Amino acid sequence: MSYAALALSAGSLVVAALSYRAGGPRLRLQSLRIPMDSADNPFPSGAPVQLTVVNSGRAAVTIEGFHVTYPAGHEPLAYVQDNDIHGPALPVRLEAHSSERWIVDALPAARAVDHESGTDDPLGGPAQFRFVTRAGNGRSASEGFTYTAVRLIADARRRD
Repeated sequence: MSYAALALSAGSLVVAALSYRAGGPRLRLQSLRIPMDSADNPFPSGAPVQLTVVNSGRAAVTIEGFHVTYPAGHEPLAYVQDNDIHGPALPVRLEAHSSERWIVDALPAARAVDHESGTDDPLGGPAQFRFVTRAGNGRSASEGFTYTAVRLIADARRRD
């Protein structure tokens, strides 16, 4: 009988842990290149990218900032600096079932990735990166879309 009680207690603990984890914030990051001549572009000499963070979970979370990493990597290559972000001041609290958007100048990050990789990533292709958002609870969300550093740099130079 004591084994049955132990198994029931262990099962209850697993269900409680899964329920707690499912009830927290669920972050998703979306990015979109903004046309250079758009009225929404606060960085006319940069490479504007709109980042939208969506919290589809049942709990609020604090968004602390953004960084970029290689598409298959986890370590930050460059942090998006405050002066390269247009939108709500970070850190910002993102309530459950809500979203917020920022426009970032991706040009400094692209230059950092290009410099770090010597124009080629470890796999031998052009230096690519993706955006990642950092949350106050230790979690992060990354965009599945990758940007090519050299392409963003070239696009910004064409406007000069």
